[in-house]
Amino acid sequence: MGVRKFSVFQLGARMHYAVPRILHRSLALERLYTDFYAPDFIRGVSRLTSLPDPIKRGLGRFAADLPSDHVKTFPGFGVAYALKRRNSSQDAIGDVFLWAGRKFGERAIAQRLRWGDGVYCFNRAALEILVCAREAGKFTALEQTIAPLAVETDLIRQEREMFPEWERPESSRCMKSTAERCNREREEWGLANLILCGSSFVRDSIHGLGGPISKCVVVPYGVDLQPAAIPKRRDAGPLKVLVVGAVGLRKGSPYVLEVARRLGSAASIRMVGAISASEKALRSVPSNVRLVGAVPRHQIGEHYAWADVFVLPSLCEGSATATYEALAWGLPVICTPNTGSTITDGKSGSIVPIRDVERIIASLEQFIGHNNLLTEMSLEALNAASDISVERYGDRLIAALGGAGA
Repeated sequence: MGVRKFSVFQLGARMHYAVPRILHRSLALERLYTDFYAPDFIRGVSRLTSLPDPIKRGLGRFAADLPSDHVKTFPGFGVAYALKRRNSSQDAIGDVFLWAGRKFGERAIAQRLRWGDGVYCFNRAALEILVCAREAGKFTALEQTIAPLAVETDLIRQEREMFPEWERPESSRCMKSTAERCNREREEWGLANLILCGSSFVRDSIHGLGGPISKCVVVPYGVDLQPAAIPKRRDAGPLKVLVVGAVGLRKGSPYVLEVARRLGSAASIRMVGAISASEKALRSVPSNVRLVGAVPRHQIGEHYAWADVFVLPSLCEGSATATYEALAWGLPVICTPNTGSTITDGKSGSIVPIRDVERIIASLEQFIGHNNLLTEMSLEALNAASDISVERYGDRLIAALGGAGA
């Protein structure tokens, strides 16, 4: 039997098109179906003219090693989806995601003659495609990019009860669309031959909901970064702590701020990412915390270079690629099991329970009191980074797809 060829169905440029690029390099890509992919003839426009950021981001949606003739786009749908996301209220965003998943599936089904031997889809935007593929006798691979929505929703509900000033509670409209998306996710699991999970947290969360754990395979991700040349060394002054991710409840931001308050002048903390917290919550940010906000990808490196250590106390992830990037920059990582990181506890960082401020503080204080420990753990982080390249991710992914029976 030759190489099984997959068509990939992907909304957005997730992980810079890592999956279709990996499949293309392995001669296993039939075609990528996506909402928008910049045509060859307009890719240079963003470098020549001053354009609004949303347009620049759209023109940056391509991968040099993924030929355009292997990509089928639905640009009209893509523009409509972008506008709906930008113009929707918080109460309506779930409806937008439902609409997009269904509409994308409808567009994709019309193109099924070029589906190859199997389909590779992503959770909550796969149901219609998987139904059609199973009817046609195709192999079906589903990537669960984050823990199931039912798990995420329950965790965030608990956070809202503990920190009611941080984010608005779900409206009845939100709860209705959430329930529909949860049901959609469960149906997708039933139709998939293989479910790819970025971490054991995702796999175990599916199992905890009664999902088909026998179909689940854990495949950690990878990042397009060369590891730093030398390990970090501790300078005089406050410990420099970096957090990358949206400032909100899911990423554990209230716990970061409490850590900052408790450590005081011993630590300087940067939080880089879109800010979804309320104005009332932000008024309590300690003086040793700098809220940077969202930054373009080409600027994120300066923040990793600044930091001594990386912290991400997430409540729910798939496998947070920011932790991979931190390792590649030689940063010890302090995170929760729910972050889905690949770190080794006690070597390249520390794994702490969710909501455990005391354990985060203890993990940081070990660097404050022992300068050499930072360099030792930084070296371990760089050693770990050798296993989290996109190339190694590709090896893991191809092995999982090739080892799965039809």
